[in-house]
Amino acid sequence: MANLGIGVRLGNYIHLDYNEITESRIKGDFDKTVNISDRAIIRDGVIIYIGCHIGIKTMIGHYAIIREATAIGDHCKIGHHVVIEGATQIGNHTSIYSQCHITAYSKIGSYVFMGPMTVTTNDSVMSYKRPEIEIEYNGITILDGARIGSGCIIFPGITIGKEALIGAGSLVTKDIPDYAIAYGSPARIIGRISDDALLKNNRIDI
Repeated sequence: MANLGIGVRLGNYIHLDYNEITESRIKGDFDKTVNISDRAIIRDGVIIYIGCHIGIKTMIGHYAIIREATAIGDHCKIGHHVVIEGATQIGNHTSIYSQCHITAYSKIGSYVFMGPMTVTTNDSVMSYKRPEIEIEYNGITILDGARIGSGCIIFPGITIGKEALIGAGSLVTKDIPDYAIAYGSPARIIGRISDDALLKNNRIDI
């Protein structure tokens, strides 16, 4: 049974504590309880697996899927049809827009913006024999304040630095350092974030 905070708003056809896990990729034991914090909003059709945490005033959009042992911080916005795979950690005030795919074992910081239809990856091997072979899953890391344009693809194990900016449609195959502006296929560094665009000069906390 999920723990619901004060003022939580639940839509229709929601499935909490989903537990039909056949080949879970999550290593080790974890708390199976779903915790939904005060004033969170869960829209119609959302599926939240066991062991997830949803922060204060976070909104989960229609038909999103949040897989096991994922933690989403406070004041986040998760768009409709977003899929967040297992054991993913997301900070506070982060927006992940519609139809993004966040792969398992990813770490996403606070004040991150991710445009619609961005795809992250974590497979060390591409194979139809996934159930029979040992695969190392290597999630992505996005540090605080980074901004990812719509339609990007991010390779396994990539780190996108603090407040970096990735242009729409980019293919990110290498780590991007803090405060860099990168764009292209593959993404290349083309500049640096200006001082007036830094988070400390633009942040408006809720």
